[in-house]
Amino acid sequence: MKLTSGENYFWITANISSHAREGNQVQASVISYTTGDGSVVFVPDVPGSRTILLTNKLLFSGGDAGSNYYRIPAIVTARDGSLVTATDKRWNSPFDLPRHIDVVIRCSINKGQTWSHALTIAGEGTDIGFGDPALVVNRKNGEIICLFAADKGFFSSTASAPIRVYQSKSADNGISWSTPQDITPQIYGAESSNPVTQNWQGAFVTSGAATQLKSGRLMAVLPVRETSARAISNFVIYSDDNGQTWKVTANRAATNGNEAKLVGLENGNVLMSIRNAGTRMFNISKDQGMTWGVPFPQPAITDPFCNGDMIRYTAISDGYNKNRLLHSIPFSNSRSNISVLLSYDEGGSWPVKKTIYPGVSAYSSLCILNDGTIGIYYEVGEYETYQMYFVRFSLDWLTNGADTWIDKRNSNINTFAGFVENPSAYTVYPNPAEGVVNVSGTFEMNTLVEIYNPQGELMNSTRIKNSESHIQLSLQGFSSGIYFLKIGGTVEKIIVK
Repeated sequence: MKLTSGENYFWITANISSHAREGNQVQASVISYTTGDGSVVFVPDVPGSRTILLTNKLLFSGGDAGSNYYRIPAIVTARDGSLVTATDKRWNSPFDLPRHIDVVIRCSINKGQTWSHALTIAGEGTDIGFGDPALVVNRKNGEIICLFAADKGFFSSTASAPIRVYQSKSADNGISWSTPQDITPQIYGAESSNPVTQNWQGAFVTSGAATQLKSGRLMAVLPVRETSARAISNFVIYSDDNGQTWKVTANRAATNGNEAKLVGLENGNVLMSIRNAGTRMFNISKDQGMTWGVPFPQPAITDPFCNGDMIRYTAISDGYNKNRLLHSIPFSNSRSNISVLLSYDEGGSWPVKKTIYPGVSAYSSLCILNDGTIGIYYEVGEYETYQMYFVRFSLDWLTNGADTWIDKRNSNINTFAGFVENPSAYTVYPNPAEGVVNVSGTFEMNTLVEIYNPQGELMNSTRIKNSESHIQLSLQGFSSGIYFLKIGGTVEKIIVK
């Protein structure tokens, strides 16, 4: 190979057997090189290795499709089991808006082994920037919602000329997407009718994973500049109508915040994990994100002031044997050592930690595949600003064999009295519930509403006398556990605390 001035890369590759064991390593080292005049130069030993995982795929490098840079990972598992990623295609600069950035989508139907060509859903044919995507799958109807920012930079945004918030939806598991919809007036700025938010100077949705509560509420965290200063607060946007409209909570979760993630807890609370220099900051809401407590440090999670991810892995209320939460973060005092942590007590402690990649690494996004394996889509800075990798691994590897994913969900959890759980357009809240449960939707006259236990025994029923949009059902006398709400031909699961 003819060398050129500056750095020269020599790639060592290996074909990994399909029988190779997860967690083993492939190692290689350079011993010497021979120059054109025949001189042999021995080099110091520089260790190089890769951990063998179930899947390890490079999705984007600088130069792909004419773009110099790629950043900002988001990934979800669609209702059909396919994987869907969203990424910033940063044409000329690795930095944020207002630079030329597009949002691109790639999908996989075989657990990340191969991926579709990149599809641009925002920014094609224009120099206006669109970026920082967040993804969530709406369990009510299977739609995937992508929220992202556009136009202005966060710190140059003003109430009259704000950084914009857009959404695009896919009804076919990521294959095609709706035309981006500008939802900024619903959220903040001079165009907003909300007196709390209309004077905000800037806001965007945290990239990575948005979330959905068991009530059906869709939620994401907004880093917000409430004034012209650079101080960042955290608020929550939410939708109770499948993303048709979005609202902002009136109460902030943090006054010294940044990018943050949400997860619903088994007791009905919502946990927020907030980017913070040193250690991660947490906060808890007891009313579906409407109000928040006082932020508190989580010393178990080292944070180099970087966006991480937090999602639910399993829940006892869904029929699994344990409650498990996952958190990803560059576990270091710098952006390196991307790691995944595991909690068994709803985020109170994080006793399990495993390095995914020890070198330079930054943003990440997590997903759970239908076979119980875990996926992480993340930024790797080994050879350039960042390359975008997808890795898939098992719970066994994450816990060094101490824990194994077992799908213990009994078929009776999803079926009863001859009916299959069939989520509808109704919104059930709170869920988990205690004492009463509310149901919103379109109820026609004489509609029969029933609650059954898993054995198919009728626990409560009512018949709608007039056309209504909201009813309340009593849960008095119900023991804790899973019940089923039947409305016509649809069945919704209710958790009673």
